[in-house]
Amino acid sequence: MNAALILARTDSSRFPNKVISELGGKKLIQWCIDGILNVENIEPILVTSDRDVDLPLVEVAQQNKIKFFQGDFENIAKRVLDCIHHFDIDLLARINGDSPFVNRSILEEALGILGTNPEVDFVTNLIPRRFPYGLSVEIMRSKVFEKSYSQLNTKAMREHITTWFYQNTDKFNIHGLEYPYGNDHDIRFTVDTFEDHKNIEEIILNNPTFDFHNAPINEIVAKFKMNTNLK
Repeated sequence: MNAALILARTDSSRFPNKVISELGGKKLIQWCIDGILNVENIEPILVTSDRDVDLPLVEVAQQNKIKFFQGDFENIAKRVLDCIHHFDIDLLARINGDSPFVNRSILEEALGILGTNPEVDFVTNLIPRRFPYGLSVEIMRSKVFEKSYSQLNTKAMREHITTWFYQNTDKFNIHGLEYPYGNDHDIRFTVDTFEDHKNIEEIILNNPTFDFHNAPINEIVAKFKMNTNLK
């Protein structure tokens, strides 16, 4: 199976419980789930820790009738590897649970590249970084992650599970997605802070009928720029 692994926990130090906070009428994590349910040929799996504090995320997964996996708290790379083995995953997409605007078009583009080019190991839109922050797409073959797992041997690499791959691009066939609209990496569509939450909620509430998951990225960026309340 192809899986979009939504990595999330509730106890963020800067913004506790942000992934289950209300954002434009629904939970932040619900935005992530809805965006992936919108994409063909990939299944969402909510991947969290096995601690009681993260049980509210399990409840959200159960309410949505999607798969979930509870694993190692500190070692996210091990959590992902165990999830791969548990569900027999072929292709895995890394989705951050604090990025609400999962974009259908770039996910489908990346899946299409891996599906039609067996020599490609990893598709990403982070090299170079030009997409808006929070609209990242990273999809790789599970066998590539499994083979490289032993190299993720520092605390930082175990937490930021794709860092090692970017530091060793010569070891893989990596396909980078181009951004056709210049460079918008300074625009933030992720919720790291209370200020991020306020800004994104303003965009959502000011555009109640806008489809943030399916719209072209330049239109989402335009909504950001039109919101005069953003600093």
